[in-house]
Amino acid sequence: MTHSHPHRRHLIASLAALALLLAACGGGTSEGDGGTEATPSAEATAAATADATATATTDAGGAGTPTGGPGGMPPAPFAVTSAAFEPGGAIPVEFTCDGADTSLPLEFTRFDARTQTLAVIFEDPDAPGGTFVHWTAWNIPPGNIEAGALPSGAVEGVNDTGATGYAGPCPPEGQSHRYIVTAYEVDTTIALGEFAIVDELRAALEGHIVSEARYEGVYPAR
Repeated sequence: MTHSHPHRRHLIASLAALALLLAACGGGTSEGDGGTEATPSAEATAAATADATATATTDAGGAGTPTGGPGGMPPAPFAVTSAAFEPGGAIPVEFTCDGADTSLPLEFTRFDARTQTLAVIFEDPDAPGGTFVHWTAWNIPPGNIEAGALPSGAVEGVNDTGATGYAGPCPPEGQSHRYIVTAYEVDTTIALGEFAIVDELRAALEGHIVSEARYEGVYPAR
């Protein structure tokens, strides 16, 4: 019987181990070699998961879609202002009986989704005989109002002078009066004609006011 030399057996075992080691190192092939794709590393898997999460969040929220006001605050409420004068400030002569008696320009912020029309009441709470109504208007399309003009579709009612339309501030000589614009967001079209008075307008608005806002000015003593 022939016996293998111990050194030869050791060499064969070493070569076999080396062959197994080389096979293990080269087992993963790239897509370019036509083999199966190598298993991604843990870092690559984590990065892909993060990318997918970011994409899903963007799609769900809608890029650039605000969810509130600046810094996530709620949007500003409905408000009315006038470019003609500062809040509580003096109303220019051109919008009064001492000037051209031009109706006031009005600007609005934030309309509710339910708002279909606007209504406006302009009055003097300091009149000697009690509150004096200078202007009523309704069925105004949501949007700003230019000086001296109402948009198409708007209706003006009878003021306390007995005329239809706007009557500018006209306090007794030597008196300073406050003048208040009250604007209403309305969820319907008001079924009133142009000869309606303020009480009829207020009655028609009941149950249809979405929100309201006020803006005040003064006509100084002259």
